[in-house]
Amino acid sequence: MKNYYQILGVNRHSDIQEIRSNYRKLAAKFHPDKNNGDAFFEEMFKEILEAYEVLSDNSKKIKYDDLYDNTFINKNLQTNVNHKEGNTNYEEKSKNQYSDNKNNIKKNKKKNYNHVFIGLIIIGILKLAFWIKDETYKKKVYQQKS
Repeated sequence: MKNYYQILGVNRHSDIQEIRSNYRKLAAKFHPDKNNGDAFFEEMFKEILEAYEVLSDNSKKIKYDDLYDNTFINKNLQTNVNHKEGNTNYEEKSKNQYSDNKNNIKKNKKKNYNHVFIGLIIIGILKLAFWIKDETYKKKVYQQKS
């Protein structure tokens, strides 16, 4: 879903004059005739026009605002409803999310340290293997000299 408010550079509570003013400025700037028919400007002009058509018509704007709330605002705001009291407890939900995030960070740190530990073990084994190979080579050279 496109954010028409962002496209026109207005906030949600802007009046029709501000919406119209920003539309005219953007339409003049991105009009395909002024930009040699460039596809980018043509696409931007279509988006600007679409946003203006929705936000300038009151009935379309009301429908869009309802959809906007469900898409952009309520999506990020999950509530914990207490059915006994009928209240929404945002603080409790945010504390739970904070503690869940904190626990996930701790788990991820442990996983990262496990990988480092395994890497160090592999390096140690390789060093030991090269040392053994070097010592074996030294013994062969020493035996050949004597």
